[in-house]
Amino acid sequence: MSIRKQKRELARWETATRQWAADAGRRLAVDLHRGHEVPIRPYTVGVVLWESRHEQVWGQLPARCSEDTPVAVRGGHPRRSAGPPRPRITDWLITSHRIAGRLYSDTLGWWEWTTVVGVQVDLAADGEYVRLDPPLPGRPVRWYGPGVVPLAIAAVYHLHGPAAVLDHPPQPDAPTRSPPSNAFHPQVTR
Repeated sequence: MSIRKQKRELARWETATRQWAADAGRRLAVDLHRGHEVPIRPYTVGVVLWESRHEQVWGQLPARCSEDTPVAVRGGHPRRSAGPPRPRITDWLITSHRIAGRLYSDTLGWWEWTTVVGVQVDLAADGEYVRLDPPLPGRPVRWYGPGVVPLAIAAVYHLHGPAAVLDHPPQPDAPTRSPPSNAFHPQVTR
């Protein structure tokens, strides 16, 4: 696939994911604010829920994680740069106790909400990110991409309570669409 086609496909996927994420974030915010149990949806991350803690799935989203190993994206002509290597777009599971996903080499990684002491969120298009801050001397972890709105809602809920998720809605005018396929993954070289 040419670089131009890859960029067009990525742009289409990002637009669909951004619309889906705004709708999913809105649903999650309302459910959490009202104290409703979030409907269980199938997920593919491969995490066993903690039954003893009554862990509930809140959603799954596609994002890049700063703790993942960057991989080079295969480009067209060798003189044209495809940019610096970036972490892969992978699925992340948001639950009532943690965010979990598969890092490079299929290693399961997770961060528990009880260890988060701060959050930074930016949901501006083409620059969306959520940064979770652990207590010092821990290193902040950042998820970024058009699908991070549900993660932002979960982080704000855990740090600031249920009222905060309605005080700062993600994107109130985004249209409702069906979830996009998470099948877009750039070709990588190893």
